[in-house]
Amino acid sequence: MIRLMEIPEIDEVMDLWINTNFEVHDYVDSSYWRENYDSFKEMLENANIYVSVDNNRINGFAGVLGGHYLAGIFVDTVSRNKGIGKDLMNYLKERYDELTLNVYQQNKKAIKFYEREGFVVIDEDVEEETNIPEFTMAWPENL
Repeated sequence: MIRLMEIPEIDEVMDLWINTNFEVHDYVDSSYWRENYDSFKEMLENANIYVSVDNNRINGFAGVLGGHYLAGIFVDTVSRNKGIGKDLMNYLKERYDELTLNVYQQNKKAIKFYEREGFVVIDEDVEEETNIPEFTMAWPENL
């Protein structure tokens, strides 16, 4: 089931956020995630957070800021490759006319996922804080 996050679930969502970032972005120094934990938590509190829940446990979430910026889709390790990311994306596409996101160029799995979902690269840059190249992607393609 996918639904809006409830306020008391923020800590569970943040645990998923930091653990997924440690695992998936092993090319980013882990101190970056720790140092940005509070600012990301504050950002989430001002975003629309959609959680995937199975057996009363959050196994994934997606956050949308500013009406169309997809801050990310995060799925826990044991739940990956089971369609949860796709379910979250379909849920978002039903609710938003357009989405944009930034993704590290080294995150090949995420890029392939977003391309399968109809996103296209519209820009590339280097993230200032990490000095890591990233793509800006948009959906739908004609955005």
